Amino acid sequence: MKNKFLIFLIYFLTISLNVIAEESKFEVKDIKITNNGNSINASNGKFITADGELEIVAKKFLYNKKEKILDVFKGTSNNKLDNLEIIFDKSTYNEKNFILTAQGNIKINDSINNLKIESEIITIDRKKNYGTIAGLFHLLQY
Repeated sequence: MKNKFLIFLIYFLTISLNVIAEESKFEVKDIKITNNGNSINASNGKFITADGELEIVAKKFLYNKKEKILDVFKGTSNNKLDNLEIIFDKSTYNEKNFILTAQGNIKINDSINNLKIESEIITIDRKKNYGTIAGLFHLLQY
């Protein structure tokens, strides 16, 4: 009996830890959960993706849990994988397809390639590690 309970406990803890590890998280000063837990309004903090590779620091977050879409206002995203820092006015991150779209006064700092880029809109596909920059942009050496 004790062995069955111990096996069940280990199995339950393993499953629980895997479920917890697969969720993104907020570290914010203010948070409001509405719509039966499906909408999150947060401010003054950061959002960290489940894989921990993308951190977004911003003034305001709106998250739709059903659609897995995060709208961010006045923030900075840091992609740890390729050391890209993106400063933006508004951004949308889709957790289903891992696409980040940012717009408005964008400044991209690429510390690996020693580049600074300015644009009005950018889309990054985190699955493919591929980004496109649309609109007028400037490459600045630093």
